[in-house]
Amino acid sequence: MARTEASVANLEVFCKTFELGNFTRAAVDLGLTPQAASRALARLEEHLGTTLFRRTTRKLEPTEAGRTYYARCRQALDLLATGERELAAEHADRGIVRISVGTPWGHHQLVPALARLARVHPNIDVVVQIDNRNIDFVRDGFDCAIRLGEIRDQTLVARKLGEHALGLYASPAYLAERPAPRRVADLAQHRCIGFVMPGSGRVLPWELATGDVTPVMSFTVQGDVLGTITLAREGAGIVQTYDFAVMRERARGELVEVLPSARGATRQFSLLYPKGVVQTPAVRKVVAFLVADAKR
Repeated sequence: MARTEASVANLEVFCKTFELGNFTRAAVDLGLTPQAASRALARLEEHLGTTLFRRTTRKLEPTEAGRTYYARCRQALDLLATGERELAAEHADRGIVRISVGTPWGHHQLVPALARLARVHPNIDVVVQIDNRNIDFVRDGFDCAIRLGEIRDQTLVARKLGEHALGLYASPAYLAERPAPRRVADLAQHRCIGFVMPGSGRVLPWELATGDVTPVMSFTVQGDVLGTITLAREGAGIVQTYDFAVMRERARGELVEVLPSARGATRQFSLLYPKGVVQTPAVRKVVAFLVADAKR
């Protein structure tokens, strides 16, 4: 038996006939003559060595073998159709990707990466939500998210983007007013700048090598954590933030690190997406690009 007798065209005739229960309707739907559809089915039955339909003058009834074979054929044809759509999308390189990201990484890491992405995949559109709230992938309609810390949710895939440490920073102008702290206890003599967590309304503790502390804050910022960096840059006091968030300020001499020996442990930033969800080609391209770009 020639393998070509079970061609895709013959399988399409069989599945369409099974679904519509009529040769003529199946033929019309596929753009064939009834005779051509009948011959295609006959070739398939000959190839399989079994009867797929019981034919009477009034109706066409699938045999038990026909029912079993249909389930497999339908699955195979659907997979082929999916593959064709994916190849077409890959070729077209188009799609929309929705990303949720926290404020520091969003402004300092993701936005520059997306500018580079646009040069590689100019037809992929990206919608970015930059804030510090928790999300539900299904309810909120996000394809992926970038978060820090240990990811314990077993329903998510976590791709590592990098590890970064929390440091203490102040402006040269502020340090000209009072000596830089030499030990953690000296922070009590300084103006400290804190961030209020949106979920709890509490001031975010500072993570130091000696443990978490919450200094008396002279300034607190709600909503936009980048406001704490602006305050420090303008000489308001000492702030704790991630090293990548103040790279430009440090390069320009606007901020310097204080108490480097008290730096907190590094924490991992990860790109997350739901496990078991079939991603569009556009989402796969963006995920692959961001993971690779983070290693630059």
